[in-house]
Amino acid sequence: MATSMMSGSSQPPGPAVADLGSAEAAGATLLEDARVEPLSFPDARRLSDLYSIDALAPATSPRALLSRVLDASYWSDVASDGEAVVEYLESQAPGNGDAVLSALMTTSDLLSVETMYNLSLDAFHRGDILAAHYGFAICHAAGVDVRVGAILSLAICALMDKANAVAADLTCELIEQGETHPRIFLVTGIASARRGRLGEAKRAWVRAARAARGAPHLRDDLHAAQRILLGLQLGTFPADVDDRWR
Repeated sequence: MATSMMSGSSQPPGPAVADLGSAEAAGATLLEDARVEPLSFPDARRLSDLYSIDALAPATSPRALLSRVLDASYWSDVASDGEAVVEYLESQAPGNGDAVLSALMTTSDLLSVETMYNLSLDAFHRGDILAAHYGFAICHAAGVDVRVGAILSLAICALMDKANAVAADLTCELIEQGETHPRIFLVTGIASARRGRLGEAKRAWVRAARAARGAPHLRDDLHAAQRILLGLQLGTFPADVDDRWR
């Protein structure tokens, strides 16, 4: 995966923040304002036109797919470091993925991908990121036509869990594959900023704003990118964040 997938000038100089703790607090507040959430199921489907899949699989067994998503080789086409993705998944519930699925699925062992995705989305919105990240991973394995949306949603879960390297890896690979939804750039930017790469983060947020401009259904993404970029202009982030904010 290319780590410098976005080119552009470095961020304009801003006032340095002397205390690292206050810099992190200011940055955290600004990033929380973005309110980045997974896409709805219809929006997730729209992202996958490149795959030319006409119909969802009618039903699948999430438990049958659990071992697949916990195999690092499965993620070889999705992330540059499949081992890190699996470590992230397993670290949230070591040896307990089946129990997580049991709690997530309240209807049947056989679910349509749409039902599984919406159950995962509901889990995310009620704050159960553990169930959501397993659910979105399984959606990726079960339904080709929601794979891009499922990966983006999994990256957002990783962002919520502070697994910033995993979130950046997943979204950067989507960018390398030509995906241009602004929320992908928003996640990339937040993950990059948290890893101390503010120049790369700013380029991602600029691309998010450009990708969302002029599209009414992407208004929330446009406003999120604009809020973050405005914070940069006002000096919310320290000038030397690349060297100090780790």
